[in-house]
Amino acid sequence: MTEINPERQNGKKQRIRYSGEYRMNAAKMVLIDGFSTGRAAASLGCTQESIRTWVRKYRSRILPKPQMTVEEENRLLKKENSRLQMELEFLKKAAAYFAKESK
Repeated sequence: MTEINPERQNGKKQRIRYSGEYRMNAAKMVLIDGFSTGRAAASLGCTQESIRTWVRKYRSRILPKPQMTVEEENRLLKKENSRLQMELEFLKKAAAYFAKESK
């Protein structure tokens, strides 16, 4: 879980390194279990700022992304289709122009 070196170097505390799994579980405590960052930090023995950082980092991995409705997806696909048709028309005209020039 953590690597702790209790010895002090140059009078300073050694930095504690938490594993990715430990950080992910701490973020889950806040995002899924409903703990506040302060309560999670107190129960895990780390700082609130660490918990906040981990929550920001792992939020997209833990919480599912909202699904698009069929109507939204259809609208986006129609928009993309329109753009692709315009590009195709442009390429056809460009090919015809260069074919005429090369003769």
